Amino acid sequence: MRSALRFTLPGIAVLALISAPALSARKPPARRKPPAKPAPKKPAPAKAAPAAAPLTTGAFSVTQPLARAGDGLAPSGPPAVRGLTGAVRWMRHSHYQGADYPLFPPVPMTGAPTATMPGVPVLSPRGELNLEPARWLTVASGTRALTVPVGAGETLPAVQLTPQVSGNVAPVGTRLPLGVTVTNASGAARNWTLTYRAQTASGTPFASGQFRVTAPAMSRVTTPLVLEPFSLPGSAAITVSGKDNAGVTGSATTGGGAVVPDQNVKTGEFPFGLVGGDLPLAEKAGVQFWAGGWPWWKPDDLTPPASTRAEAAPGFPEGFFFQTDRLGIAPISRAYVGSAAEQPAYSRAAMNQFKRRAGGWMVPYTAELTPEEFAGLARSVYSTSKSIHKDAPTLVELPVAGTTGLEIGQGLGASGAALSTDALAVRGLGVPPSDESFQATLEGVRTLRNTAFPARKIWNTGETLTGTATGAAQQAGQVVRSSVEQIAAGVDKVFWTAPSLLAEDGSAKPGFFGLSSLSGILGGSEYVGPMPWEAPLRGEVFQKNGAAILVAWSTAGTRAATLPVAGRTPLVFDPMQTRANLLLTGAKLSVTPVPVYVTDLGRNLLTVAYGEGRKQRLQAVRAAYSDLEIPVDENLETLSNEEAVRLLKAAMDAYRPEAPRRGQALNAVHHLLNLWDLEVLARASARPSTDLLLTNKYLDQANRASADLRVEMDYQEGTKSYQPEMRHLLNRVEDRMLQARLGLRQKDYALAQAHAEQMALAARALVPYVKVLPTQPL
Repeated sequence: MRSALRFTLPGIAVLALISAPALSARKPPARRKPPAKPAPKKPAPAKAAPAAAPLTTGAFSVTQPLARAGDGLAPSGPPAVRGLTGAVRWMRHSHYQGADYPLFPPVPMTGAPTATMPGVPVLSPRGELNLEPARWLTVASGTRALTVPVGAGETLPAVQLTPQVSGNVAPVGTRLPLGVTVTNASGAARNWTLTYRAQTASGTPFASGQFRVTAPAMSRVTTPLVLEPFSLPGSAAITVSGKDNAGVTGSATTGGGAVVPDQNVKTGEFPFGLVGGDLPLAEKAGVQFWAGGWPWWKPDDLTPPASTRAEAAPGFPEGFFFQTDRLGIAPISRAYVGSAAEQPAYSRAAMNQFKRRAGGWMVPYTAELTPEEFAGLARSVYSTSKSIHKDAPTLVELPVAGTTGLEIGQGLGASGAALSTDALAVRGLGVPPSDESFQATLEGVRTLRNTAFPARKIWNTGETLTGTATGAAQQAGQVVRSSVEQIAAGVDKVFWTAPSLLAEDGSAKPGFFGLSSLSGILGGSEYVGPMPWEAPLRGEVFQKNGAAILVAWSTAGTRAATLPVAGRTPLVFDPMQTRANLLLTGAKLSVTPVPVYVTDLGRNLLTVAYGEGRKQRLQAVRAAYSDLEIPVDENLETLSNEEAVRLLKAAMDAYRPEAPRRGQALNAVHHLLNLWDLEVLARASARPSTDLLLTNKYLDQANRASADLRVEMDYQEGTKSYQPEMRHLLNRVEDRMLQARLGLRQKDYALAQAHAEQMALAARALVPYVKVLPTQPL
């Protein structure tokens, strides 16, 4: 299944990457003094309709008159509003799969809506931009609002449920608003008696009740229904059913649920994300949001002539681009590119216009081009991007993650595409149908990075949830297990496609709450290593705030695992972040194919995971340095900072401009940094610190070291060249600074100090090699 915003068309696509928690305003900021000269405010874009406030059912409704149209019904006049006082505002939407889509926020309308709703741009499930009648309208007065179904895509069922908030997702402890619509196709008024029931994924009911709605002859009536507050996080199902006084019956069911609010450390680097859907939905899950578009566009050209479209060359189709700001995403432009000769001019114009609003650029692979032609396209896009904004990530994307994609990747690497990408994007590694096939795919991706794309980051840009899982816990568990296995295998980011996590009406399916739990529990953590368990038991350990978090599952049946708890009482959470401590008896954990999180574990478990992680990472370091014919101490058990710096310099001393020695040196540094990270985690856990002044001192030293390295690079590059491999190493080193700042925010001062010291030492060691690594003309 493919995301509605991801494509395999050739050319360049744009990434709009937003760290949702950084945009969220869940907690009021601390009061500060206003600046002496405040900057002028930008006009705010149209805001999404506010959620329906808790209302008395029946006190607020919208009635849409109907008329016979052939064999069906159609609106015959403007909707009428009852129960609102004060100024009434109408807004029109474009929704994608039922959720308010911030690309097309509600637009205020002048006057009351007509029977034929005005056309607005909407996205089809394939991501095509079409002009269709509005599917939803929102009526609002003050803080009260109601979104009603009208226009496109409506089949006029007897009873219908309409989401009022993105994904039908609400924070724990708050109410979920819905819109209930009944249709009366008779020539007389009808009284409906409706019953609603909401239950958790486990089948436990938490809300129920009954209400009445009167529908005039030939009309649809929509009224708000606000459920009782959610008490637990996780997936839920809401059903409304009833009949009118003439015996007509109907029912409707929608999904949704609750997430834990304020669950994430606010950092700009999240390993988990959502492709498509909308920004509010990503904010609720606490994950990064990715909106993208087709490859080519031109600023300020929304309606190209038909002749231009007819002459568009294959490989340069129409596309659209999205800007990002603090309030969401909005469409900018779309266009047609006539020929390959126009490519540099179009890309430069667009990148210049949107460089401060785009999160990055991507070149999707196309079979229409040979590997050599595609490598040339990647170089052109990369050169244009870096000449405008050297820190903007530019990616090359492979079409599939299976054998074919890996073979294509090897060909692209041999053609030089690795020099024109900051990360290797693979679109969907697959939820594992079996451990063997999934692990083989992960191993293939690791090999591809070590050979064709040395030391580049790996982004999974479109993971999808398959239909093999039936129950809610199994669906959420697939998202958790697949994501954890990929992070443990070295994948840097895992983005899940919204269409695989959302139902047809836009409500969130259980898999969405699995994604939310990943961010809520693992957000801000670092991967340590596996548990030394025998099959079918599997366990992966992460470290956060100096403590261990275990993710455990079984690949076959239910098994018992013994945890080294050392007198502590761990907490167990299911894939939806709900407490599930019945699975724990003393130190015995009942492990099933559905993964669980185990927190509040002692240092004993971390010590075990350090040992297993060190074995794997040390083996990778020895293999990489063996390729360079550099020996690594056979008795090496722990990696000191001094030994890490020595090995880093040894790898850079062995660097040669010719392949494959160049890639071998970069791989050695990459694996060395991974092993060094584990030693930093172990030392920070063993020696906690409360010294904030010392922490700030280390952070200042790391900032100065980074600045020194950047100054040398800027001097070496000038304005017309770029050092792709040196910049890549710089990004890898500065990732450690992000972890140091994360430790500071978590008040884990020992971790902040250790990562800051690591980053400063690595940056200083790389400064002499800036002149060694080649530059690339722009």
